[in-house]
Amino acid sequence: MRNVWKGLVVGGLTGVAAGMTLDALAKASKKASALGDRVRERRPDAERFVQGVSDRAGEWLQHSDVPGHVRSASVSESVHSMNEAASDAVAAVRDAVATHSS
Repeated sequence: MRNVWKGLVVGGLTGVAAGMTLDALAKASKKASALGDRVRERRPDAERFVQGVSDRAGEWLQHSDVPGHVRSASVSESVHSMNEAASDAVAAVRDAVATHSS
């Protein structure tokens, strides 16, 4: 009879855990449904917002000097890589002279 009581306790606790899990899932489902309704209600506002942002971004790109910025960035990158290549060449010559002199 001792094992029967243990089984009843374990079964009861398992049932409580399963019931709480099912209740939590049902509540989450109702909240998700309500959130979906709110999203559908707010969709026109979100569409207008995104359209306004994209329009402003397009206007900004049309009025900005993007090609000039790209040109200046590529020139500065070219100068930087030329400086690195020259430094590497000088270091290689120094190493060769040091190795040959030894």
